Amino acid sequence: MRLCIDVGNTTIDVGIFYKNLLKEKFIFNTNNKLTTDELYFSLKQILTDEYLNNINEAVIASVVPSLNTPLVNAINKLVKVKILFINSQINTGLDMMVDNPNEVGADLVADLVSTKEIYGFPSLIADLGTATKLMLLDKNGVFNSCVIIPGLSLGLDAITKTAALLSETALENPTSLKDSKNTNRAIVNGVIYSHIDTLVGMAKRYENELGYPLKLILTGGNAVYVKDLLNNFIYDENLCLTGINDIAELNL
Repeated sequence: MRLCIDVGNTTIDVGIFYKNLLKEKFIFNTNNKLTTDELYFSLKQILTDEYLNNINEAVIASVVPSLNTPLVNAINKLVKVKILFINSQINTGLDMMVDNPNEVGADLVADLVSTKEIYGFPSLIADLGTATKLMLLDKNGVFNSCVIIPGLSLGLDAITKTAALLSETALENPTSLKDSKNTNRAIVNGVIYSHIDTLVGMAKRYENELGYPLKLILTGGNAVYVKDLLNNFIYDENLCLTGINDIAELNL
């Protein structure tokens, strides 16, 4: 079995793969000050003895450097296995035509690898996390463009924390615009529907610039709030974990 971990700014996603199939997935919140002991107990709660006795590899895609060492130490307390970090120095099977491949987050690399393997190309991936990332795999299967915009949570925080008379609001599924009859609903609907229109508009802009249609892929923790309203996008909640596992296949 293989332990695959995606350490993001908002959540840590943990997947157990057996024969390249995702057997189980767990999610817990990220805190960049988590200690080895805290990570150990979080993992201990979700990894049964059956898993721990059969895991022989661990692969990590992390965009929170402060958690890398505590996470490795926590894994080593649970099980003695080889641990691989995804970075630009390992074999990903991905061609990149960007100015500095080292700037590309490990989670985005995993998204791209998984998309290329499962859905092919040309494709545009929308990954909705703390920030929303749009990544292009062109008609030759090359990653050569990325756009980063404020994510849903950031948009919500910006408007409620900056405007004195607007109270703190949590993300939730939108309703129809005509139902925006109170401040909470006005904020939620405004943030989510404007984000949807941004995604649709950016996808069309990419297609207009390229001159050919794109497969549209949707993933990330905040994608659940928009997936039912983006009919042209394929929703894949496990895109990153699958990509982490794919990269492990090339290196372990």
